[in-house]
Amino acid sequence: SPRPQLKRLFLFLSPSAPTTTNKTEMAAPKFGKVAVHNFPLSYYYKVATASFVCGAAVEAFMIHTGFYEKVTQIEANRRADFSTEVSKR
Repeated sequence: SPRPQLKRLFLFLSPSAPTTTNKTEMAAPKFGKVAVHNFPLSYYYKVATASFVCGAAVEAFMIHTGFYEKVTQIEANRRADFSTEVSKR
């Protein structure tokens, strides 16, 4: 079951991970069936900044390697082939 792995991941990413292995102390507060985590706002800023930097790096790599030009060329060829097939009908 992926739930114990997910719980361990949340505990690892948590800014104040518990040092105990007692199951009752490790349990997050519950609201219905969804765990409610009270992370500080600075934690979300760090995650958002890291995500933005990673996304910008991927985009810069794709632009630098000419990925978008290649995809545009392939899409133009595909549309040209499709239009010739339609016109033959």
